[in-house]
Amino acid sequence: MAATIAISLVGLQIITTALILALTSHASVHRSSGLLLLIYCAYLQTPYITHVRNPVVRGVLANSPFVLTILYIDKALLSRWTFTARGPTSSLGGLQPVPEDETPNQSRKSHLGGGMANGVGPRLHFGLGLSLQSRFAGTRWPVKNIPAFDKANPGHVPSKARFLRAAVPKLALYVLILDLAGFLNRSSNNDVIFSAEQVPLFSRLGNVSGEDLITRTASILAFWSMQYIVIEVVYGAIAIAAVVSGLSATGAWPPVFGSLSDSYSLRQFWGCFYHQLVRRGCGSIAHALTYRLLGLNHGGFLGRYLFMLLTFAVSGAFHTFSDVSQGVPLRESGAVTFFCIQTVGIMIEDGVQALCPSSAGKTGRQQRVHVLRRLAGYLWVVAWLVWTTPGWTYPMMRRDRGDRLLPFSVLANVPGIH
Repeated sequence: MAATIAISLVGLQIITTALILALTSHASVHRSSGLLLLIYCAYLQTPYITHVRNPVVRGVLANSPFVLTILYIDKALLSRWTFTARGPTSSLGGLQPVPEDETPNQSRKSHLGGGMANGVGPRLHFGLGLSLQSRFAGTRWPVKNIPAFDKANPGHVPSKARFLRAAVPKLALYVLILDLAGFLNRSSNNDVIFSAEQVPLFSRLGNVSGEDLITRTASILAFWSMQYIVIEVVYGAIAIAAVVSGLSATGAWPPVFGSLSDSYSLRQFWGCFYHQLVRRGCGSIAHALTYRLLGLNHGGFLGRYLFMLLTFAVSGAFHTFSDVSQGVPLRESGAVTFFCIQTVGIMIEDGVQALCPSSAGKTGRQQRVHVLRRLAGYLWVVAWLVWTTPGWTYPMMRRDRGDRLLPFSVLANVPGIH
């Protein structure tokens, strides 16, 4: 019952977003009213989340209302997308708006749906398609660093049949991995392994054993691996449903993650490898605060890093609400600290790279130096995440009671699995 109510409230948020984007003008007062309704839905949902036993379903439902609210702020209030313009009409969020004298034409048609026709049907198609998008692939306003369907041919967009032939087996594989992982999720002393005393590292370095470091490293790598798989499953399921139903074209659903090989720096990890599903929402708010409210220069040192800090801070804020709705006390949530400190790590990287710039070349020595720099970069990213992640994740992990990761099991009846 709790999950049903929470899902219904998320559905109401999506429907509200779709209707506002489809039927209202950029200056409509109903856009502000829509935000209040989304916030109220998130508030109503919170007490039900803690009663959802399945950890994956609970995590998805805990994040969804706050993610949808942040994306709504960008689409409806800052960038002010409208059906008439088939795009943003305001630059508050950092996008180049559609010129007022530009009329809709076939070149403006995108993967969001709605086409060039007018009427209630096309409007609703446009609104619902836009409400499910956060990276705006296939439009004139895509989020940076969206992975290509084919690295060898970046402009390639697969047909519907080819898209499904790749997406369905991939989804099935990740579901099976989550199913199998559920049988391994049986630790009974998480409250000890992931206690608050285990979060600090440097302040107790003299008392940290090799076993502690191995446990910390393994748990953090496991956490990020599960994050990757869960997001792939949720994104893949929504993408398949949207494409099969005709709600959006395949071009609206490029791969959600980039290549792991790109994670040789924190900037690359967050900006190229990790999903960019909330980048526009968080960045739009940060842009309005940094460049509009404070009036800082786009290319300036202060503006550049404050924008980055605020982008991470917005992400940390909605992750904090998600943590609280899953039963983590507000005083224990380290989400804001974790995400904001990523800015410090990137600043350290930028400083090191400024002092030790890489030199491009094809000689044997230059290539060896390049490989060593990349290896050092991978180790740096792992070390940084192993140090910083526990402050955010350990409060959740110590409350994990070993519940199955999926609400169903394909492998439960396979002999020898238990």
